[in-house]
Amino acid sequence: MKTRLVNRINNSKILFFVIHIIAFMIMVFWTWREPQRGDDFVFTYKGDDSNLMVFALNNAITYHMQWGGRSIVAFLRALLIKLDKWVYVVLNSGFYVWFVHIIYRFAYPDECGVNKKDSQTAHNYWLMFIYCLLWFFIPTYGDIVLWFTGSIAYLWPYTILLWYILLYHKRMLGYRDVRINSHIRTVVRCIGIAIIGFLAGSSVEPGACSLMVYLLFWIIYMKKKKNRIEMEDYVGGIAAICGFLFLFTAPGIWNRLTYTVGVEQESSGFLFRFLRVVYYSGKYMLIPFGVAIALLAVRGEFENVRSFVVREREQLICLSLAVISAFIMSFSPGFSYRVLLFPLACILMSAGISFRKHVEKESILVSFSMFLCSLILFTALTMFTAAIRCHQTGLPLEIETDYNDVQKNRANLF
Repeated sequence: MKTRLVNRINNSKILFFVIHIIAFMIMVFWTWREPQRGDDFVFTYKGDDSNLMVFALNNAITYHMQWGGRSIVAFLRALLIKLDKWVYVVLNSGFYVWFVHIIYRFAYPDECGVNKKDSQTAHNYWLMFIYCLLWFFIPTYGDIVLWFTGSIAYLWPYTILLWYILLYHKRMLGYRDVRINSHIRTVVRCIGIAIIGFLAGSSVEPGACSLMVYLLFWIIYMKKKKNRIEMEDYVGGIAAICGFLFLFTAPGIWNRLTYTVGVEQESSGFLFRFLRVVYYSGKYMLIPFGVAIALLAVRGEFENVRSFVVREREQLICLSLAVISAFIMSFSPGFSYRVLLFPLACILMSAGISFRKHVEKESILVSFSMFLCSLILFTALTMFTAAIRCHQTGLPLEIETDYNDVQKNRANLF
């Protein structure tokens, strides 16, 4: 009776939503206690804030002309910093849950799973696994996910970017809107995908570059397979290219490039920048990347390269996006580990697709459940320890959980 009850809970869609709700509440707690500092005020230019929208728009224009192309980020930052903190707390917590859900949806693109026989238990397990891995492997979790400027500049744009890629990825897999089409519905979809595409193309520089490569591959693949390309697909692609150009042609980006080169003369050599990417990518991404490769290779069905690429193309696309988005930073004089959030997401997407193919056997799912229970307990313990240490020291979470830097106080068990 007890075993049957546990199985019913594990296989329940209610549990799926409960996981998201618990994660949302945890994010509300961490985001609320994260103080505003540094760039939150440095990039909020002074001006008359009696009209909040005008104030935010002027900030966006000033940022676009003086610093870089992420004007939408500057607009949101200037707008939200003047509002009650709870607005940002709720929005940021929602974005994080959405970010995780999109990663999950790459493994299970259909609402009910790619395969109608898929067990809801596998869905629930993989969702919990994503939350646990992100806690441990996002470089300085608080700096990217909780900090006001860091989350708006990286978590939010990358979430939109992943959503856009997911929409096109589902089209590549053959998913279509089966509802009755009409001219009004087509226009609405075109407007929607145009907005999403522009936001994705103007998101974050390495992610936007990866997106251009993905769109090129996507259209080649669709043409080769003679799949129909809808009007909204073209509109979304053109909008993404416009966003990309908006991001990289901003006058401020050249001012920033000049400033960065002046500050970091030692990074002027391409070899140095390449090795720098290798070092930081290996430091933060090696274990997740190894897990994704292991899941990809463990199936033991390798006949030849061509058949392997065709069969595992979804995983290989995700891993390629991860590699491109990381190593595109070899062309940048500056480097921030925050950009590694997108490669990490792509790696987890690849691992999730492989996971979906592996759990067809019930025995594998049972073994995974035992490992997942241990991981969840360990995650809860380290998170609880981090909360206590942050409360005792008054330090932000990213200082407390950067277990890669021995010079910083550590809030977990590493």
